[in-house]
Amino acid sequence: MEVVVSMKTLDFESRTAVARESICRVAESAGLKSAIKRKKDKRIHKCLGEIPNMRNAGREVTLAITTDNVSMTIMNSGQTLMNHSMEEISFASGGDAETADFVAYVAKDATNKRACHVIECDGGISSDVIITIAQAFELRYKQMLKRKQHPVVVPDRQVNVEEESAWGDEEPTYYNEGVDIETIRQERDSQIPPPIPPLPDHYSSRPSNLPVAVPAPPGSPAPVTPATNKSSPLYENTETVPTENAYSLAEEIKSDDNSPRHEPWFHGKLTRHDAEKLLTADGEFLVRESSNKVGQFVLSGMKNGIVVHLLLVDPEGVVRTKDRTFDNVSHLISYHKDNLVPILSQEIELYLSSPILK
Repeated sequence: MEVVVSMKTLDFESRTAVARESICRVAESAGLKSAIKRKKDKRIHKCLGEIPNMRNAGREVTLAITTDNVSMTIMNSGQTLMNHSMEEISFASGGDAETADFVAYVAKDATNKRACHVIECDGGISSDVIITIAQAFELRYKQMLKRKQHPVVVPDRQVNVEEESAWGDEEPTYYNEGVDIETIRQERDSQIPPPIPPLPDHYSSRPSNLPVAVPAPPGSPAPVTPATNKSSPLYENTETVPTENAYSLAEEIKSDDNSPRHEPWFHGKLTRHDAEKLLTADGEFLVRESSNKVGQFVLSGMKNGIVVHLLLVDPEGVVRTKDRTFDNVSHLISYHKDNLVPILSQEIELYLSSPILK
């Protein structure tokens, strides 16, 4: 099923709806589901092409999932029907209660452009397929970490008069800069599965038509998007898994996707010193643009009278905390603020309750 918009432009619920609408259309066209009149969501309808491509409908295929790609070969002939690298896959979901035996994933390639590929999985293995895709990405991400470390967490210094002048306009130390992600995962392994882009929280051993109980990516915090019976895909890869060919931070920022410039709590190129002057009580926070790191955004907040500074964009241009990835800076802030979920940084649990407006 052709998808005519980038999945990155849609919110989590809309991505789920696009995948499940694709499943319904393909299943109806193949005669595997009764074509009942459904309430049309015009917004989702505009995201999809007019009619499904049924060229390969009814073929029995062998599905292979590795850390490199997802491929389908025709069982009788061994001919490769589809082969998508993991970088090309952006989203995957099971069907709803009426299409529980179906799996869909969105991928972009030269032949089909961007499309939602629908697979019928007999024998109740649809949830296993989604889980395997997510696990493949998790393993791929761990392999990447062995080759390249990401700065994540180091302790900041306490605010005091003696150090204020030394910091000036510089951005010397952040709570989430300097420690290997893998170390953090090992420390928290007994609580939650290791977070990956895509978030591992978006898969579960439950049937694919049920909401996913996540710490929600991957004691566990709530999911980035609250799970509901109607929309809860099991795997999301809205940001490409970092590889040697991943975007550099500067390249990613050219799209300005991460910019929160329209938000009332965004203060532009405010210095670290000036940010600390504005924060006077626990729970207060603001976001500013780093004064010496192009395309970087910094969350400044207060906990126990200490000002904490968090870098929000990793070297691949992905907005993330220690245990989650997000679509953009606004998504990160609204998630933690609206759901009263703290940002974890070593021993600090930073709550975002009172934005400092510009």
